[in-house]
Amino acid sequence: MLAAILAGGRSSRMGRDKASLCLGNQTLLEFMESKIRQSGLDRIIICRNDPGCLRDLIPGLGPIGAIYTLRQHYAGSGVLIVPVDMPLLTSHTLSELWRAGTGKQSAVHARQSYLPLYLQLDEPTCETLDRIVKEDHSNKSLGFFLSAIGAQQLVLEDADREFANVNTPKDWEDIQKLLPA
Repeated sequence: MLAAILAGGRSSRMGRDKASLCLGNQTLLEFMESKIRQSGLDRIIICRNDPGCLRDLIPGLGPIGAIYTLRQHYAGSGVLIVPVDMPLLTSHTLSELWRAGTGKQSAVHARQSYLPLYLQLDEPTCETLDRIVKEDHSNKSLGFFLSAIGAQQLVLEDADREFANVNTPKDWEDIQKLLPA
C-alpha cells in the first residue's frame, strides 16, 4: 500500500519550510509519516526536492506536478496523497479515504478538501493528467483535475477541523494549540 506526502511547496507565506517545522521532538514531515503509518500504510514516498525524495519532473505545478511525477513512477497503483501541512488529520480519516478509494477503485477526497486524496493511477486517470500537464492553456489546478476524472467526495462527519492547513506563522500558532500535548 502506497502513500505520498506532498512536502515540496515553496512555503512562501510561512517564510520557512513547513515540512521542517517542529512539533514536539518531530518535524512536521516526520509527524505526517507517523500518522500515515498509524493508518496502516507502510510504503511512503516523500514528494520533495531533496536527496532520497521524489523530485517533481516539472517544477512549479504544485500538487499536479507531484501527481504527474508519481504517475511516471507508479502508474497502475493506488496512492493516498497527503499534504505535509495538515497536522490535525487523524489516522482514522486517512484510513477512511484509503478504504473508500480502494473499494470504489476511484479517486476520492473528503467533501471538505481536495487533499488528502486517494487516487488510482489507472490508464484513464493518467491520460487525463498527461493532457492537463502538457497543454499550455489547460487549467492545472487540483480541483480542475479532480473534476475532469470524476473524483468522488467522501462525507466525513465531524472532521472539518482536520483539514486546517498551515500556511502562515499565525496558522501554525493556532494549530499547535489544538494538537494534543
